[in-house]
Amino acid sequence: GFIVGAVAGVLVGEQVEKASQLDDVIAELDQSKSNQQTLEMEIADLHSSKNIEPSTAPSNADWITQGLTLNLMFTTNSAKLSDSDLAMIKRLSEVLTEYPELNIKLDGYADPRGNEEANFQLSLRRTQTIESAFESLGITASRLSIKAHGETQAKIGDIDSYSMDRRVSMSFFSNAAEVVAQN
Repeated sequence: GFIVGAVAGVLVGEQVEKASQLDDVIAELDQSKSNQQTLEMEIADLHSSKNIEPSTAPSNADWITQGLTLNLMFTTNSAKLSDSDLAMIKRLSEVLTEYPELNIKLDGYADPRGNEEANFQLSLRRTQTIESAFESLGITASRLSIKAHGETQAKIGDIDSYSMDRRVSMSFFSNAAEVVAQN
């Protein structure tokens, strides 16, 4: 009986000690939860007390537009924009308005038919036409970089390949990455 009583006493003692430790752990957990709630409230107060302007908030514009190039195609010896081209420029101007840190680089090209100077002037008129369209929609010239290439990158080939040479390529860059505009 003595041995059974001693063993039972030890087991009960261990259970009481574990229960006491469990109570301590529960109390610590409750205190941690309370601290967490207090910190979350302080963080929320800090966020609401900051008056961050939308234009200074970081955006995803860089990674969204990274590597994105759009081409507007032209007919032979023309710098005229189609209605669908104008609609695309309008949509792009809305994106530029939403992301004021974004800019556009316009690279104009021509096919190799005709003389070199005329092709250069044609590619320049194409970029200027698009630049004017953006400006008419409220995008300032300082956000647009234009470069005429003429026929310098044209592929001598058939009529189908010439159609791919008559274009203005639009690529995006941010104020932080203005180096792209100098390429």
